[in-house]
Amino acid sequence: MKATAKRRTAKSRVALDYISNVSETSSGGNNRETTVNNNRLNGRVDIYVTRYFFYTPLFAEYFTDEFQNIDNKSTVGVGIGYTLMDTERTDWSISGGPSHVTTKYLSVQEGEDLVVGTGSLSLSTNYETDLTKTISFIFKYDAQIAKLKNGGSTHFLSSTFETEITGDLDFDVSFYWDRINSPTVDENNQLAEKDDYRL
Repeated sequence: MKATAKRRTAKSRVALDYISNVSETSSGGNNRETTVNNNRLNGRVDIYVTRYFFYTPLFAEYFTDEFQNIDNKSTVGVGIGYTLMDTERTDWSISGGPSHVTTKYLSVQEGEDLVVGTGSLSLSTNYETDLTKTISFIFKYDAQIAKLKNGGSTHFLSSTFETEITGDLDFDVSFYWDRINSPTVDENNQLAEKDDYRL
């Protein structure tokens, strides 16, 4: 499931995004096994100082992924940004700033902290363009640099082609990439995959 909301005025922009992925497989009989279970909710408020320069008094993200050993991960920060393109067809902006990230792991090895909170640096870019009257391309990339015990550098990329079939019906194709450079070893000495791809 994916949900997006955006409000844009001459002096401000508010954006909310939610992505949820859940998948189960049948292992025979009534037994079902969860193979994917993650959620990502993020939002931001941008205030424009000039037509192109803006500051972000608040951005936040909440993330869960049991297969990356993350019970929940929350990020809150502030930042500044710049709009590289703002035309009738294309909108492209970059931003970044300091943030604080707190991660609660599902399990850790003995002696390690189950909850870790550190400072971090968050960077992002958002690119949207209308390729034709009925096809749009949306690209989003977020990077976060934190201490190794909090995942080190983490990345999230999404790229979507939206095709308008009718006025009320769209057909979307999206590609997602999640990466944690330094995943945490769980209590069973298992290490999650660094990369997660979804189409």
